Amino acid sequence: MRPLAFLVCLVSLACTFHAPQRARATRAGPALDLVLLVLDDVAAADLALYGGPVPCPALEGLAAQGVRFTRALANPTCAPTRRALLTGRWWLTGNGPSCPGGSIDPHTPALGSLVLPASLPASYTAGLAGKWHLGVNPVLGWPDERAPIAHGFDFWAAGSPTNVGDCPAGGDYTAWLRVDAQAGWHTSATSGVHEAIAVRSAVVTGWPVVPAPRLAVVSANLAHAPFHAPPPGLLPPGYVVGPGPRGRYEAMVAAADGVLAGVLSVVDLSTTLVVVVGDNGTPPNVAPVGSKAKGTTFERGVVVPLVIAGGPVVGGRVVDELVHVVDVGATLLDAAGGSTAGLDGVSLLPLLRDDPGWAAPREWALVGSRWGSTDGDVASVRSDGTKLRQLDADGDGVVESLEFYDLLSDPDEMVNLVSDPSWGFSVLEHLAWTAGALP
Repeated sequence: MRPLAFLVCLVSLACTFHAPQRARATRAGPALDLVLLVLDDVAAADLALYGGPVPCPALEGLAAQGVRFTRALANPTCAPTRRALLTGRWWLTGNGPSCPGGSIDPHTPALGSLVLPASLPASYTAGLAGKWHLGVNPVLGWPDERAPIAHGFDFWAAGSPTNVGDCPAGGDYTAWLRVDAQAGWHTSATSGVHEAIAVRSAVVTGWPVVPAPRLAVVSANLAHAPFHAPPPGLLPPGYVVGPGPRGRYEAMVAAADGVLAGVLSVVDLSTTLVVVVGDNGTPPNVAPVGSKAKGTTFERGVVVPLVIAGGPVVGGRVVDELVHVVDVGATLLDAAGGSTAGLDGVSLLPLLRDDPGWAAPREWALVGSRWGSTDGDVASVRSDGTKLRQLDADGDGVVESLEFYDLLSDPDEMVNLVSDPSWGFSVLEHLAWTAGALP
């Protein structure tokens, strides 16, 4: 039995193997293993590693061996960031219905649009463990439960089509729709195992038996609502869950680090490039200022943790350069020997290797959300510390207001400088760049 089939048997207790139907580019020579772990609803400011309250020993240890980015940006909501991660392109929209049986929505990513994993060299085996959240878009005749397979993954283990609380409706971390799938086969049933434990177990059990080179996208729902006290097995010894929703949220962030610890226990950093990144900022109901959190392009909504280590990375460094989640996909492709042509993302490999004379990855970044008929919050961010927010509150495609901030002197974004004539030319530059960058 091939190792991939063995993994599916392990995670699903059923066994039918079908070889993946996908063509990829070829690559000669040794290839790195790749791990992309996505933290759900965790801002950089939530972590002790970035001056926040929650210690994450596994992530802190990884950062000590790798590169920690202080100006990593994501979109302010989950699905647009996940699309940007896997396409290497600016995305501001979300996705259509994610639960099986939903119709294909125009926002759902088209087949062939994801460069990860489809553009990896043919030698790679690509697996997704955990949350998909990119809608139902299977090939003709395929069930919805195989949407990630239709988009290029070889298998999906301990999968949740969307947030655990949404599928099934009213679900939670111990009552969630679990999907395990590969080409031609899937199982789907409500699971009583804590979702993050199931995801961690799928990776810890499966990684050693999947042939190298491998890509694992690991995406437990933590720390997305519903807020709860996670099982002690995911928390550091002696961890005490604090009071209220914020206390439970912080415990969930700590538990997400427990998932990372499990992943790192089976990964060889000498041959594996590991990326840990957040998908958006702090949920508003547990943020210091709810109106400047997840769902907005204020800093608490879009500045996320990003740590990259292993393989060729020259570690022990903190980098303040502006980067974006679109650069993660480009970096993974570049590390695997794939082509990054046509992407908005820029490979960070020269910086990660500390190549002589490496240049700043980017001057500009685009963040925002146009998910739904009444959601229009788009911002351009420049490496000089300026930001222009363009707001379309009614979703009619017309910007009603502009907000311009100098983050160097005003990191809390309190003073709107859009009417200050001394910043007029900079505002025009932001408007011009955004017009050319918008998808």
